[in-house]
Amino acid sequence: MKENKCIFCSKKNLNITQIRNRNYNFCNECGGIFVSKSDFLSENEQKKRYELHNNDLKNEGYKKFLLDFIMPVLDFVKNNYQISENFTIFDFGSGVKPCLCELLERFITSGFIPENTKIYKYDKFFSPEKNFVASDLCVSLETIEHFDNLNEDLLNLSSCVKSGGFLAVGTNLIPDSPEFEKWWYKEDKTHVCFFTLEALKLCLARVNLMFVKSLSNRCFIFKKS
Repeated sequence: MKENKCIFCSKKNLNITQIRNRNYNFCNECGGIFVSKSDFLSENEQKKRYELHNNDLKNEGYKKFLLDFIMPVLDFVKNNYQISENFTIFDFGSGVKPCLCELLERFITSGFIPENTKIYKYDKFFSPEKNFVASDLCVSLETIEHFDNLNEDLLNLSSCVKSGGFLAVGTNLIPDSPEFEKWWYKEDKTHVCFFTLEALKLCLARVNLMFVKSLSNRCFIFKKS
C-alpha cells in the first residue's frame, strides 16, 4: 500500500516500487525512501535478527568500525564544545551488547574524556528503560534506519540531547537511484528508513536538531537548538 505522505519531509509526492516482495516509498521531494508499514517485521522477528549480530570488542573488525565512528565525533566535540568534568554521553540504540559504551568507559580510564563522564544508554529491545537523559553528546550508530515509529523515535532521540549539545548519527545514505535495487543495505529487513542527507536534515530539524557537518560519508553531526 502506498503511503499518503513522506515520513521525512511530509510532502505528498511519492512513488512506490516493489523490490523482492517489499514495498518501498520513494519521495520525489527530499529523496528519502521508506518501507511500507505492512512490510515491517514483527518486534519478535526484529529481536531475533539483532541477536544474530556478532558485536563484540573481541571482534577486531567491529571494534574498528566503532572507533572509525566515535573517534572523529569525540575530536569534533572536544574542539567545538566546552567539555566540563560532568560531561554526559548518551548511546541511543546500544544494541545486544553495549560495546560503544564499553569503549567510552575505556576512554574515561585512559583520560581521553573526563573521569567524571556519565554514560547512559537505551535500546528498544536490550536496554528498554526510557531514562532519556538530556546529554552533552548523544550518539546513534546504525539505529535511525531501524526507526519504525519515526515521529516518536525522533522525539525520544532529541530528548537525549541538551540544548546546545550535539547528536552524532551514523548511517549509510542512499546511493544514486539506479543503484538502490542492488544496494546491500536495504537487504537487512530491520532497515525501514533510508536517507538522503536532505531527508536526514529535514526530519531531525522537526525535533530541533540542526545539521552542522558531515564527518564522513556515514557520520553526521547535529546540534540541539
